[in-house]
This record gives sequence, structure tokens and C-alpha cells, in this order.
Amino acid sequence: MPITYTIDRERGRIRTICAGGVQLQEVIGHFDALQRDPDVPRRLDVLLDMTRVTSFPERPQVRAAADRVALVDDIVFGKCAILADREAMVEVAGMFETFARGHFASIRTFRQRRAAEEWLDSLEIP
Repeated sequence: MPITYTIDRERGRIRTICAGGVQLQEVIGHFDALQRDPDVPRRLDVLLDMTRVTSFPERPQVRAAADRVALVDDIVFGKCAILADREAMVEVAGMFETFARGHFASIRTFRQRRAAEEWLDSLEIP
């Protein structure tokens, strides 16, 4: 599966892992699954791990993915930390940040998992 997730209800956090050649339909399917999942808390911080992605989406696909976030009902997204370790994926993450900025309390891209998790754990919301 190109997109998997685990939910830590105690921390109000979802860890989403994208792997392989992720397509837009799979991203949309991921958000559909979240809306049906009874274990999803009302408010979620997100750790979006893109370190295993092998394809690089074009601008329209990134915008469509960000637009899909806005359609999620019954979930309030807090902070979103995007983990990207290759320059091309950092650029994709930057596009997603720009398009999705209004759908999260705060969104940032990180190259190291530890820094991403520390930021999610912090009270900082710029």
C-alpha cells in the first residue's frame, strides 16, 4: 500500500507514511479512509513521512491533494510536519505547504525525523 497511517490517540497525532509511486487517487482514498475511521480523534497533528516516495507529483496534483484536506469533515488539523529527505521531495513538500497552509494551524517541512517530532511535541504554533 502506498499510503499507510497509524493514530496515536493519546497524543492526538497521525503518522502517515507515503511509499513508492503515490498517485493522487491514493491520496484522496487516504482522506476518505480517515473520514470513515472511528478511531480518528476530533483534532489531529500530522507527521507526514515522504521519505519513501519514489515518484514526484506535478504542481496540479500537489494542489489537488492540498485542496482535499479542506474537504475533510469532523477532523480539525493542528500542526503538520512533513518529513522529506531528498531535495526534489523537499520542493514538493514546499508546494504542499503553500497550498495547504490554511488547512492546518501550522505546517513545516523537516529533513530529520527527530526535528519534526520535537516540533510537533512543542507548544510552538507560529
